[in-house]
Amino acid sequence: MHLEKEEKFVHPALDAAVPGGAGRIAREHDAHLRAFDRLEAGLRALERSAGAGRAAAAARLYRELALFVAENLVHMHDEETDGNALLWAAYRDDEIAAIERRIVGRIAPEQMIGVLRWMAPAMTPAERAAFFRELRDKLPPPAFAGVMAEVLAALDADAKRKLLQALGN
Repeated sequence: MHLEKEEKFVHPALDAAVPGGAGRIAREHDAHLRAFDRLEAGLRALERSAGAGRAAAAARLYRELALFVAENLVHMHDEETDGNALLWAAYRDDEIAAIERRIVGRIAPEQMIGVLRWMAPAMTPAERAAFFRELRDKLPPPAFAGVMAEVLAALDADAKRKLLQALGN
């Protein structure tokens, strides 16, 4: 989903700002898709193996995953530095916010819960409070309660307390 959204919304903006602006990042996405296939194959090999073959399959899968994570962290750094610098140089804040709204608007509600379970713990308390205040204003109360139940389950006790306090609960 992450790759799809970037390729549909961010890469065209990068290319519009500078012809070929998304080139390297887009090529790395192609490499990620091939890595996903290798990881899936490694997982299936592990599931089918036993004994010494299982240990060898687990070691291969571990190394493949470790390399993917390492390469992905570098890729994300490049997106967040080089890619963002290009966006910030070419677009106003409201235009970048519009791109973000288009991305978020294309996330299916059932997928959004999963996204929020990852995002919420990574936000600062102030970011989390502002985000969930805005979300509370946009969603019907039963829908917001459902989202909060999922998100609160993903937060540690201190983050949960701070969020509930910020929301006046």
